[in-house]
Amino acid sequence: MHHHMAYRQNCSLAAASLRRESSVELLLQAAVSCWRSGDYEVLGDALRGIAATNKAQCSGAGALWNLGPGRCTCTLVDVGLNDGGTLLQWPKTAAAVLARRGGAEDQRLSKSLRQCVATPAETCYTGFEMQARYTVGLREQERSHRRAGGRVQLFTETAFSTSSNPVEAYVDPLGGGTGTSLVGDVKRTYRWKDAQGKGHRLNSDEPLGSNFTRTHSSLPAVVQTYLQQPVVRTAVAAIDAGDFLCEATARSDFVAIKLDVEAFEFSLLPSLILKHPAELARLPLLAAEWHESSLVGERRQQVPVGAQKALAWLLSGPLFNTTVLDWM
Repeated sequence: MHHHMAYRQNCSLAAASLRRESSVELLLQAAVSCWRSGDYEVLGDALRGIAATNKAQCSGAGALWNLGPGRCTCTLVDVGLNDGGTLLQWPKTAAAVLARRGGAEDQRLSKSLRQCVATPAETCYTGFEMQARYTVGLREQERSHRRAGGRVQLFTETAFSTSSNPVEAYVDPLGGGTGTSLVGDVKRTYRWKDAQGKGHRLNSDEPLGSNFTRTHSSLPAVVQTYLQQPVVRTAVAAIDAGDFLCEATARSDFVAIKLDVEAFEFSLLPSLILKHPAELARLPLLAAEWHESSLVGERRQQVPVGAQKALAWLLSGPLFNTTVLDWM
């Protein structure tokens, strides 16, 4: 009882702070506090107040929209394309996962996704990838889909971000690693197979945003080689995710997003909640790969423990009614 009362008090205080000064950090703190206490309405009231005084204007994305004339019955968005192998596959996988979960809303969403996949001439596929190593292949994939009559638009060397200003990305140099992130304070990871074909995964405590020199003599040579490669910092173009959602929800009857942004979700989603709540409320499905356990350094201090569950709780509640799938 004592703990619950403390949680409720923390929720009220955090929501009041957020109402006075809306920021990503305060939103995360309030979400975690209110998730722990179960006081959805306290946080909801604060967010409704912010939305009433801070109505976002959508601009800029319309000029970038190149998916053909007319509406898209569905728009399926893949943020974190890599080589593009997930572009057409992720909605099928999500539909199967939702069907197994068994809830009425899950079944409805599963059916909607299957209908989207079954009507390629009416469904628009779009995706984002920051890594330059995939650009040539993704552009060819886009041309191939279009030649076959598909409505596909892939944004290469482009971040799905909180604004349209160019951003600095941390690029892991070799395949099999973390990939690319807008967050420097995230663990470097590496996947490899040994001589017997058994898969392994290394989670280094050393951040993507800093190059390190200490040796890892106990690790296989291929992993040591990977860890000794310098991370490349490079400027990439950006599209404002809120503006994009404005455009997508205006031009489509159904919008779903797969989001894999290597820990940037803890900046992106709070920003959308604060600046574009109406557009988020028109997003029935978010399949998000979460990276809370990968955070290190300063960013680990900024993102409170439980942020992943708290954001999913907030988005799936009555303010947004977005079904959140934990993506693999």
